[in-house]
This record gives sequence, C-alpha cells and structure tokens, in this order.
Amino acid sequence: MSQGSQSFAPYPGSSNYPPNYGSEHSTGSPGYPPQEPPKKGCGCGCWLAAFAMLLLVAALLCAGVLWYVTANINTLGADFARSVIKQIVDDSELPVEDRQAIMQQVDRVVDGFKRGDITLQDFEKVANELQNSPLLTTLMVLAAEEKYIKNSGLSDEEKAAASLEVRRVAQGVIDKKISQEELEEVLALITIDEGNEQKKLKDFLTDEELRGFIAKCKELSDKAEVEQDPPPVDIAAELRKLIDRALGDKLGDASGATLPPVIEMEEPLEKMMPPPLPPDSESAPVEPDVGGIAPETKLEP
Repeated sequence: MSQGSQSFAPYPGSSNYPPNYGSEHSTGSPGYPPQEPPKKGCGCGCWLAAFAMLLLVAALLCAGVLWYVTANINTLGADFARSVIKQIVDDSELPVEDRQAIMQQVDRVVDGFKRGDITLQDFEKVANELQNSPLLTTLMVLAAEEKYIKNSGLSDEEKAAASLEVRRVAQGVIDKKISQEELEEVLALITIDEGNEQKKLKDFLTDEELRGFIAKCKELSDKAEVEQDPPPVDIAAELRKLIDRALGDKLGDASGATLPPVIEMEEPLEKMMPPPLPPDSESAPVEPDVGGIAPETKLEP
C-alpha cells in the first residue's frame, strides 16, 4: 500500500466506498453532480406477498396469548394487510384513478374478512387466483405508459401511438390472445429480474429503448390479431372478476351490500307503452263516471 492511501472495508448498502462517501458527494460536490435516488418499484411478487402477509399475521395473532389480540384478530390482521397493500399501490406507476379502483376492491375483501364473511382459506383462494391470472403482468405493461411514455422525448403523435400499442397488448393478455410466455418477451425490455420470480420496472428508458419496446408490443398484438383500437382496460372490473371467481357470492358490491338480481324484461319498455296520439287529433277529454250522472246535469231542488 502506498503512503497516504487508505483502505476501507465494505459496509452494508455500499460497494467498497468509504463510510462518508454518500454525505460528501451526494449534494453536488465538484465532479459529483447531484442525483435523485431512484424510486423504488415493486414487482409482481409484492401483491402476493401482501396477501401472504395477511395470512402470516393472522396465523401469528391466532397463537397469541393476549385476550385483546385474539379477540380482535380480524380487525388487526386485515387492517395491517390493507396498509401493506395500500403502500404497494401508492408506490406503483399507475394513474390515480386506477389506484383508487384497486383499493376499492381490496377494501371489499378486507371489510368482508373483518365482518367474518370470508375466512383465511378464502384469502388463499384469492391469492391463488391472483398468482394464476395475467392481471399482475398486465398492470406492469400499463404502468409503462405513466412511467416512460408520458415523460419521454417522443412526439405527440408517437406518444399517442405508443399508448395505443400498450393498451392493445394489455387487452390481448386479458382476452388470452397473448400468452404469458409471449408477454415475458415484451416485459424483458423494460424490467429487471430481482430473483424469486419478482420483476421490477427499470428506472429509465432512452427514447430508442422505448421505441424498441413499442415496436415489440405492436408486433405481438398484430400477430395475436388484437383489435386496433380497444377500449382502456378496466382494472377494477378485472380485479372484481378475479375476486368473485375465488369467493363466489360471499361478498356483495364494493361497499359490501348485496346487489338485487337484474330483472330481464320480455319486451322493450317502448313496446309496453301506449302509442302516442297524432299531433292533429282533437279528442275530447273523458269525463269520469259519477254514479251514472253526467257531471253537467243539474239536479232541481
């Protein structure tokens, strides 16, 4: 070792940097421009981990010795799981309205658990449905619009076309025209594999990388013959379908109330109404029958 040189042992969270490296060079020192820390993303596994966490917390609470804990397991376990899921949703790249729609369905399940309408086994069914569905990976594709396309250097025309191709891929996956294996080829262009079957969206894409991703989306959608201009994917509706498949009719609507059955009418309402009078008709009003005496008849005293 040369005179004056120092050696530092690695420490957690760094890679052979001296302990004061971050504080000295993260605020814009000469040669070290300031950089914002990358926003933490969440992979598909986070959703499953959140449901699994509820199962674990509830199981641990069941083994507790305190009366309060065991007496309030439903509220404690469900509220904790909800806070975990809400944090995941809030940290996602989805638009605000989609995040609100997701939390509405999460609350539907959590509230049902707190009321005792569903059990831990029911939660397992929901987690299994979620794991086997394309919804999680579809959400990652849709998040690309908010994370990459909107703030890219693409022209307005390119951005509109890019958003359309992302929507086509998402619809193709929902309609099962695009397989999970095919979708993985597209996701590989915008995600990082974190192991344990978890993927994270890349923090940044260059415009050329984004164009390559969009071109792959279009190629995949065209091959699967997905319609050219599908409607936006309804996240809340797809999540609700998943929950209803797992739980059947144990839950009602998003507020917990059971919806009345829809009554199918044999004929359209228009056919059941009497036909309107012609515009030029001058039909006299019908006088009511008052005991067989005409209303204009005057009785003599």
